[in-house]
Amino acid sequence: MILLRDYEGYNYEEIAEVTELTLSQVKVYIFRGRQKLKEYIGSIEAVL
Repeated sequence: MILLRDYEGYNYEEIAEVTELTLSQVKVYIFRGRQKLKEYIGSIEAVL
């Protein structure tokens, strides 16, 4: 979902339609996914 939103440029409604989830579920999954990525990667300075 993060790839669809941030890389491919789909909006939340389009992602909900493609994945057959509700709009609120899509928003929650994207939020939680971004949190996990932030925890895993750490700060952007550590990556660069």
